[in-house]
Amino acid sequence: MLLYNVKLSSISPNKENSFRNILREINREIWPFIDKGDVIGEFYHEFLKYSSGDGTGLGIVLTPSHIADLFCDLALKVLGRERFNSEDKILDICCGTGSFLVSAFGRGASKENIYGIEINPGVYNLALTNMILCGDGRSNIYNKDCFDKEVEKIIKEKNCSIAFLNPPYSQKKKKDSEGKAEIEFIEHSCDLLKGGSLVFAIVPLSTAIGTKHKEERRRIMKKHTLKAVMTMPSDLFAGNDSGSHSCIMFWETGRTHQGEIWLVNWKEDGFVVHKGKRIDKEKKWPKVKQQWLNNLWKKDKYSSVFKQLEWKDCWLADAYVETDYRKLSEQHFEKTIRDYLAFRISVLEEKKNEN
Repeated sequence: MLLYNVKLSSISPNKENSFRNILREINREIWPFIDKGDVIGEFYHEFLKYSSGDGTGLGIVLTPSHIADLFCDLALKVLGRERFNSEDKILDICCGTGSFLVSAFGRGASKENIYGIEINPGVYNLALTNMILCGDGRSNIYNKDCFDKEVEKIIKEKNCSIAFLNPPYSQKKKKDSEGKAEIEFIEHSCDLLKGGSLVFAIVPLSTAIGTKHKEERRRIMKKHTLKAVMTMPSDLFAGNDSGSHSCIMFWETGRTHQGEIWLVNWKEDGFVVHKGKRIDKEKKWPKVKQQWLNNLWKKDKYSSVFKQLEWKDCWLADAYVETDYRKLSEQHFEKTIRDYLAFRISVLEEKKNEN
């Protein structure tokens, strides 16, 4: 990791301010008091808040730790297990600081079966550090463009069976992977896995609307099956200074899309925004998550529905579920107006990036 930082590597290991001694100090004075999770992700999240840039200019939208854990819970629920085993090979082609990999490692995935790709050298170093702090110093993480043919060949030979993904959100068109739409990252993840594998991705709502990315949506449905789309809270990425409204997509690889898609609104996770950061102030999340998992694949006319849909259709529950007018209040109207304003701002930002 020091190879990428000339200043740090030039300091003698015997000096007090050397990188080695800094790590030793952290390990002795701080590490015993830290909850062993996505440490580097949390640190980087805080760093971006106080730095000159929040990362959104690069399409960086950090995955909240409870969402990374939710992805593992969803995968295990589908598999009918409580822990990953030695047969599960897990891939993240845009691994960032390693949030999904850390969560998978904590849920039983072996260090030999975790694979990550990260194009940004600095963020790649953070991912390596994150895994080391979690007790895994031998993860297969590559500092490459995930569309690089060499790394494609390596990953395909691994026969991965699960992919987690939070792709870079669409930027101005470039020649590398940063210029691709989110649906193309999902397609690429699906293509890299063996048939019958599971792919979970969190992406902007625009990915699920039929008026955008028409050719990409048509192409992915010819090869893979969309099983479910979950609409997430509108302020999910508030702590990342991002206005992106998002949804989780669950795909099954290797089979042309057919059958119904389960669409559900998961718009309330119990978190609230406090001082610019989303927190589970009233400790609602464990109960909410368990309710979501218990109701997986169930139908409710006000929140979830099964629909036979094609590439050109809208893949969001709001387009098909009924409105429960009995629960409407003045606060709902205020929230709707706030959500709409946030959505309009995100659309304007997206158009600005495209110009």
